[in-house]
Amino acid sequence: MTIKLTELQSEVLKFVRHHKRFHGDTPTLQQIAKAFGWASINSAEQHIHSLVAKNFLVRERHSLRIVNPDYCEHCGGRG
Repeated sequence: MTIKLTELQSEVLKFVRHHKRFHGDTPTLQQIAKAFGWASINSAEQHIHSLVAKNFLVRERHSLRIVNPDYCEHCGGRG
């Protein structure tokens, strides 16, 4: 069974992978909200929560872990 992501969830996941590739760590909720032009981190939190529920990300104490970081669609590189 394939798990479907919404278009926006897919974009958030791409952003998280891209950020991890180029900065060495996953972005904060504030960084995600800013990247998508959201006034509040609540939107970022909701999308991250959905990605965790669908097993694309794992929440750790102070960061996120990408479950399958094999490819960064954002830049076409390995992530």
